[in-house]
Amino acid sequence: MIQIIFKKHCLVALIILSGLILRLYNIGQPPFEFFSSRQTQTAEITRNIYVNGWKDFWIPKIRYEKGYPTPLVYEAPIYNLAVSALYKIFGPSFVLGRIVSLFFFVLSSIFFVLIVRKYSTVKILLPSLLVFVFSPLHVLVSRSFQPDEVALALLMASMYFSSFLLLSLSGLIKLPFYLFGVIEIFREKKIKVGLIKYLAFFVPILLWSLRASVIMKNSGDGEGYLIFNWFSPLFFLDPRYYVSTFNILHINVLTTLGLLFFVIGLFTTWSEKKMDIWKKWLFVSILYLAIFNRHVSTHEYYSLPLLPPLAAFTGAGIVTLIDSIRFKNRIKKGLFITSIGFLLIFALIIPSVNKISKDDLINANPQLIERYNQIIK
Repeated sequence: MIQIIFKKHCLVALIILSGLILRLYNIGQPPFEFFSSRQTQTAEITRNIYVNGWKDFWIPKIRYEKGYPTPLVYEAPIYNLAVSALYKIFGPSFVLGRIVSLFFFVLSSIFFVLIVRKYSTVKILLPSLLVFVFSPLHVLVSRSFQPDEVALALLMASMYFSSFLLLSLSGLIKLPFYLFGVIEIFREKKIKVGLIKYLAFFVPILLWSLRASVIMKNSGDGEGYLIFNWFSPLFFLDPRYYVSTFNILHINVLTTLGLLFFVIGLFTTWSEKKMDIWKKWLFVSILYLAIFNRHVSTHEYYSLPLLPPLAAFTGAGIVTLIDSIRFKNRIKKGLFITSIGFLLIFALIIPSVNKISKDDLINANPQLIERYNQIIK
């Protein structure tokens, strides 16, 4: 028994370590492998906090729009502050932003493991973790100069500890992530108490957002805080919304093979009580897709908080398939499981490796190249 537990711990560590090594490949590349506009924007705000101090934390600024510093206040720049602190120690370097994301990737992976063990079923742990770690979208986001991985790690931690404080921090960094706190409401013994906590811990996010909207309106750019910047009912009438969202989840999050296992897992384990947390997370994910439909269908990284339940049900599908085939020979069963694992890893890592192995400066937007050059000066 002790030997089996030790073996599982080693496999968990091996999967997370392998994911980290993959992400470290070509880590010094320019930010053109994935959403370069977002990465350079985050790096620009970080650079200005490093140069100008706290005043640029409270009112984050960019220089590339008008040639001089102008406010760009959306999420609280907690991630930017952490990276700028590293700038003070090691000197400014784009790689440090990626390193911070990588650190929180490790944390989010650990909390995913802990959630599966505490609230779900251990039998899905290894295949689910494979999907969570090697999902193409997760590989790209968790090595980019963006705050999304930090927000995900805090969201995962909030689910494990049932902490509205950690949930609030996640929402400050990435406001839409706070929606997933609905799960916490129903985990309270009294739903009314959960709702009160949920609303109370939303207050810091609301205050930051109200202040930020006033600053942006005064600077002549308040559109980011209009509801139709996030949500459009017309999107539901446009087939392109559904095609785009499906392609992001199918190609960037799970891949075709992963999607097949997800469907198997969804139908075969839906009635199992140990999958309750993932069912709730999936329901909130559908709500999230509807409320933030404009961004979800056009910004791949907005699908990141959907990954945990998708990975869990995909892992359940793999386990279902393995259990459904009877092997008289243990060696054959071992070879079959190993083959499934390698096929899945191969399918998952190819899309992200194709992107992180290239420094595509030729096809990059010249304005973004100039923005990047100004940041690293």
